[in-house]
Amino acid sequence: FNELSLSNDLNEGRYGWVEGIFQTNNDSWGLPLRGANNFYATGMVQGFYHSFDLCASKAKVVEVSHVYKPVFCDTSETHQKYADMLIRRIEGEMSEDEAMLSKAVLNSLTGKLGQAHPVARTSNFFAYSTVLAHSHFVMSQLFDRCPSEILAMDTDSIFSPVSYTHLTLPTKRIV
Repeated sequence: FNELSLSNDLNEGRYGWVEGIFQTNNDSWGLPLRGANNFYATGMVQGFYHSFDLCASKAKVVEVSHVYKPVFCDTSETHQKYADMLIRRIEGEMSEDEAMLSKAVLNSLTGKLGQAHPVARTSNFFAYSTVLAHSHFVMSQLFDRCPSEILAMDTDSIFSPVSYTHLTLPTKRIV
């Protein structure tokens, strides 16, 4: 567990997944629970969560059962396959069937996403959960900075009675 970070740094590279029991009382952003619709819970929650979701909800770790961290390799083989497929599609060198079947792969590095069924061969739920959890982390920090009542939100927007275009977060490039 010590190899993961639960800091407020949006550029944190020491992330992973934690199975355990967590406590959060964050009124703005809870821990995500899946059902017929997604919703966010506060209080004592048991589950399997990405460290970015734990940070977004300001959760305290009560008990840890298992911890998983990603393992990366320095190979360009997968990237090259993706780039070659993308160039073939852009330049119109694919058959109609190839173009249709490649769309899901080319539109998302994480494969078929969300609650879509059936699951695609290219689905990468760990990559998807990292993208989604980081989005939750960003939005949670924007919620904290919004100086007026939040009426609603979308994936990357907060709707409030007053327009605040100055709600920005510090950025730096992760290398």
